[in-house]
Amino acid sequence: MEDIRALPIPELPPLQAQRQIGARLSAFDDLIENNRRRIEILEEMARLLYREWFVYFRFPGHEDVELVDSDLGPIPDGWAWRNLFDLAEVGFGFSFKSKRFAESGKFRVIRIRDVPKNTTGTFTDEDAGERYEVQDGDTLIGMDGDFHMCRWADGLAYLNQRVARIRTKGQLSQLHLHLALEQPIRRFNETIIGTTVAHLGKRHLEEIWVAEPPPLLLAAATQHLYPMFELELNLRKQNGVLREARDLLLPRLVAGELDVSEIDLGLEAVGT
Repeated sequence: MEDIRALPIPELPPLQAQRQIGARLSAFDDLIENNRRRIEILEEMARLLYREWFVYFRFPGHEDVELVDSDLGPIPDGWAWRNLFDLAEVGFGFSFKSKRFAESGKFRVIRIRDVPKNTTGTFTDEDAGERYEVQDGDTLIGMDGDFHMCRWADGLAYLNQRVARIRTKGQLSQLHLHLALEQPIRRFNETIIGTTVAHLGKRHLEEIWVAEPPPLLLAAATQHLYPMFELELNLRKQNGVLREARDLLLPRLVAGELDVSEIDLGLEAVGT
């Protein structure tokens, strides 16, 4: 207790100013939470449409299309099973030197732990080249432990080893491809067992087959899914900007460098 009592306490703003700061910054948290709920709704809408059309095969006009046998199970007549590697560019991460990782630097790096968070704070001075670039909208899969998936929304970065990047070649929309991967990756999560940590490999991804519909139905699906994808992506990016702004403002407000009464956050415009 003597040590605790001797700890210096930094000077804080008056209680009223603290309350004002909290009220202003809580607006960031409210908008972030609102966006998070909207993202969840969009994800569920997209999953329901995908499941109805491409898993249960109850797409518009399905009553007039019979199911035919195939090596991978019944499929609507006129559809085809396509391997993941025929539909997507599958990239694997660069072997960055971990001792050169830092909290700031020239190049951002996506490590396996960053996939569930959909953001990274790791930097390096190593230039891995365009082959390992990750762009907003790319699907990422962590390949050790729990095989987390995300649609990246944190800006340009480089892919570290043991993270896979899935990017459509154009036949399917990126969201369609992402939705097609969710069930196989979930199955691998349940069935792959490692001595210490489960490992997902290229050979597992090569086992993934996707049901590809005729062009007209595929175009109709894209027409529905693409706006959901764009809105969800923008909401994720918006939340990243809001978190960064909140975290930059807080220490300056507490230190008295900014007068909270003079700050117009303008969050109404951000949330539209």
